[in-house]
Amino acid sequence: MKSRNYMVIVILVMVVLLCTSLTLNVVQYNGKSASFSIKGTYCTDSDLPSGEYLVFDDNGNYFRYIQVNGVLENGTYVEAEENQFNLLSDCKESSCILLVKDGVYLFSGGNTLTFYSRVSNKLVFLGNSENAPPAWLHLDSNN
Repeated sequence: MKSRNYMVIVILVMVVLLCTSLTLNVVQYNGKSASFSIKGTYCTDSDLPSGEYLVFDDNGNYFRYIQVNGVLENGTYVEAEENQFNLLSDCKESSCILLVKDGVYLFSGGNTLTFYSRVSNKLVFLGNSENAPPAWLHLDSNN
């Protein structure tokens, strides 16, 4: 009798695991088939002046800044796979970006993962004149 109860439990667990796997595969497939433009401005916390911003243009340039500190990093990016990008800073440090519907995940040195939510489809610099953005950034109504 115990053996039969054990088999029923094992079968139920297997069915639950199969359904979970199927659901995750469907979600992953739907997410993978969607392609987004990386161009725009992303922020860790736009409500605080210490929020960290990432800005990407259409020409493979990016920079990272904090409003009060100015530009932290400037560099270029290339698309490695759909919605996955490799970043190379001017200091030759590399990191990776995963683009999702509502933002990007930055995988940087020291196994750090940071989420930046999309704040604008345009290029935005909210620093001051002492901490100027990179020369390639053209802040006009057409970006």
